[in-house]
Amino acid sequence: MGRLFCRAARCSRNAFSAVVAAVALAAGCAHHPPPGPAAPPTVAPLFTEIAERSGVRFHHRTGKKAAANIMETTGAGCAVFDYDNDGWLDIYMVNGMSPPGDGNHLFHNNHDGTFTDVTKRAGVAALGHGMGMGCAVGDYDGDGYLDLLVTFTKKNALFHNNGGGTFTEVTDRAGLAGGGFSTAAAFADLDGDGKPDIYIARYCEFNSSSKQLCNMKGFPTSCPPYFYQPLPDLVYKNMGDGTFKHVEKPWGMVDSSGRGLGVVTVDFDRDGKLDLFVANDGSPNFLWRNHGGGRFENVAAAQGVALTDSGTAIANMGCDFGDFMGDGNLGLITAVFDTEELAVWRYTPNGGFQYVSRQTGLSQKSRPLLKFGVGFADFDNDGLLDIFLSNGHVQDRIADIQPGSHYAQSRSYYRNVGKGRFEDETAEGGEALTSPAVGRGAAFGDLFNDGGIDVVVNNCDGTAMVIRNDNPRKNWVELRLISAGRNWEAIGATAELYTPTRKITRFVHTAYSFASANDHRLHFGLGGETRVQKVVVTWPGGRKTEYHGIPTNRTTDIVESEGAVPAGVKRLLQTGRRMSSSTSHKP
Repeated sequence: MGRLFCRAARCSRNAFSAVVAAVALAAGCAHHPPPGPAAPPTVAPLFTEIAERSGVRFHHRTGKKAAANIMETTGAGCAVFDYDNDGWLDIYMVNGMSPPGDGNHLFHNNHDGTFTDVTKRAGVAALGHGMGMGCAVGDYDGDGYLDLLVTFTKKNALFHNNGGGTFTEVTDRAGLAGGGFSTAAAFADLDGDGKPDIYIARYCEFNSSSKQLCNMKGFPTSCPPYFYQPLPDLVYKNMGDGTFKHVEKPWGMVDSSGRGLGVVTVDFDRDGKLDLFVANDGSPNFLWRNHGGGRFENVAAAQGVALTDSGTAIANMGCDFGDFMGDGNLGLITAVFDTEELAVWRYTPNGGFQYVSRQTGLSQKSRPLLKFGVGFADFDNDGLLDIFLSNGHVQDRIADIQPGSHYAQSRSYYRNVGKGRFEDETAEGGEALTSPAVGRGAAFGDLFNDGGIDVVVNNCDGTAMVIRNDNPRKNWVELRLISAGRNWEAIGATAELYTPTRKITRFVHTAYSFASANDHRLHFGLGGETRVQKVVVTWPGGRKTEYHGIPTNRTTDIVESEGAVPAGVKRLLQTGRRMSSSTSHKP
């Protein structure tokens, strides 16, 4: 409604101008302008920044007094998720140091284009844990309400969703107090027992006794990550009783060489078992292949995603997977340092991952920017996945050190024009994209339930951005998959949507970008097409189900098993059109 209201306001301004012109003509005030070039037509920007007017008033603070060290300049992420199961995405912003900041903030979606700060009532400020870095969402106890994990540099925090708009911190009780410069995290059923486990990426050893700043060309600034020892990641098995157990060693997920900043859960090889990718800064990436039963193997090198095609370890920050070619095969993207080209790989079942950055047309366009948050999303609803990036340097004195570079930078919007190639349409995005900020986490989702993917951006030592998608709206479908059991979010499920002319593939994941959590609904742009022939869902574990009669331009809930829906999800299912296994064409 907020979007419709704003568009109506723009239409009203145009209508008002037309009325004024008509009155002027009627009054005999018309005149012929002198000959000259015609004014160019006014084109509305593709995106609009609405944080202040929508009520999302949040300022990230690092507490730095002079130059920023590596801990102060790294964070932070954010989340869009429906914490109260009313069918609308809410917003969670992770703060840096508190004090001087007042902690993290939760904003409730009012369903009219505005948000209300409910942090105090919800109890999720998370004060006293150190420097805030990122967050993840997932229902660890299977009650049907999404819980919240927040990563910090000292002690991580787990908040149990009580279901009445409040949360209770249960970190110690759950056994998740481990910290140490944690960044991105993910909830996912990694061992296939039906209960969401937790993976937490960690960065490096850094404390008050560490080297705080480096001198570069006479200016104090943050040191590169190779000055510090990498920290091994944390892996927790969900024990089913509200507690978690460390399983890095028994699961074979021990590797102390990475400085993790991004995490994606993805069944990249389509074998029905959920794998996991970790983007590492300045060191080889991890790709944990799931062999089942809590057995994992790092196959990043063998599959071709540990390094670039030249054998180089790059500064990977955020990451995401998506079928950007539109052929059913997943691609991988990582956000990287300035001077480095945006890293893109494409997977084929028989050839592993191929490095294709230069073939996408993004290589030179992306080099001047230091890239953090990233996501594949179909912003213009043409059925092809576009790319959005939040950018900002990590050295606050970079303009002095490297003339021509900037600490605050624009966002980036690359439109997919087909066949795996992208065009830079950042300028067409308007000030919502071009105004400078020190961008970090970016979270993606349909905030206004109107079929457009919007973006929330957390800016280091800056105000939050809510970037509304104002692309001309084409036809669309959104699916909310509800799986059986505790993993009701269906993390790892894949849906193939068939129209009369093509197949569009999407998969369920919430942990991607940089240290952020995203909408778990699947979004399909249809362009000018108006009919969906069928949808084939591959559920976690490999079971396939086929559905017909999916309507366009609305959200549809697809339920795997009616009898296994958690109690808290029942309210959520009242907010959309519902399809269950009884409507399945091919069980």
